[in-house]
Amino acid sequence: MQDFSTEPPSGAVWGVAMKFRDLLNNDQLILVACQDCGGKTPVDPAPPALEHGVDADVDDLRSDLHCPICGSADVELRAHSPIPHAIVAATRAAERA
Repeated sequence: MQDFSTEPPSGAVWGVAMKFRDLLNNDQLILVACQDCGGKTPVDPAPPALEHGVDADVDDLRSDLHCPICGSADVELRAHSPIPHAIVAATRAAERA
């Protein structure tokens, strides 16, 4: 069972459906986390956003995605930022100045 006190539920950001727009605006990737082998693979949200629209739910991709390591379809989708939030915030503040 997932511990919602430390991580959001699958396909959502604290109970709100995750949209491609949210990921793109925050420079985040989709993290495909396999429930069978534990593999984690980042996916660029831009191509599926172009195909499905930026207001589509990220969870709509679940049926199309499989673990690239073991091939399992039992995957969880999460938001992932390869850059720490503090660095992104500092960069954006410097761009506005």
